[in-house]
Amino acid sequence: MRAPMVLLLFGMIAAIAAGLLAAGVKRVRPGEVAVVERAGAHHRTLSAGTHLLVPLRDRVRARLDLGERVLTLPPRTAHAGDRHQVTVACRVRWTVGDPERAVYAAADGPRSLEHLLDVEIRSAVSGMLAAEVPHRRTELEERLGETMREAGAARGMDVLAVEFDELTPTRPEAARVLPPGVLPGPASPEGAGEAGYPGGGPTGPGRG
Repeated sequence: MRAPMVLLLFGMIAAIAAGLLAAGVKRVRPGEVAVVERAGAHHRTLSAGTHLLVPLRDRVRARLDLGERVLTLPPRTAHAGDRHQVTVACRVRWTVGDPERAVYAAADGPRSLEHLLDVEIRSAVSGMLAAEVPHRRTELEERLGETMREAGAARGMDVLAVEFDELTPTRPEAARVLPPGVLPGPASPEGAGEAGYPGGGPTGPGRG
């Protein structure tokens, strides 16, 4: 009777050891990283490949895809400096830049970045005439891109670009082509005339 019991006990110990060993082997797929914790704190970040963790001490907190992602800002209206509304829709292309920061510093990084982007767009558009906003698409994309890159870095995100899908005055009368000689520039509400054009209506100053 003693021999079978010894064999059974040995088998149980071997099974437990094999289970612990298997639990300690972690495979990370190409294009991913895994953030590992030990005692509730960040321990290391695993790149693609097979890794051996310490069973019962280490655990994978999160797996992150390193591929490009897109944060979409659905269409919304913003008020230009001449009080006309502009319909705006854009997207932010980004990747994970700092896995540890992305997991611990800003678990809800994309949502907070979306809120900041909305605020920055409204602020930028408020300093322009509605008619000039579409003409300054490139300038706006560069300006917002710089702001989003700085904000994204604090959230472990590497922002690649900000791109507008829509940037047009909501009302047709606000979308009239700027008159000759009037270059797109910052709005000046105090000097805005008819339809928000500085110094007068669409034909310029002194219109009879």
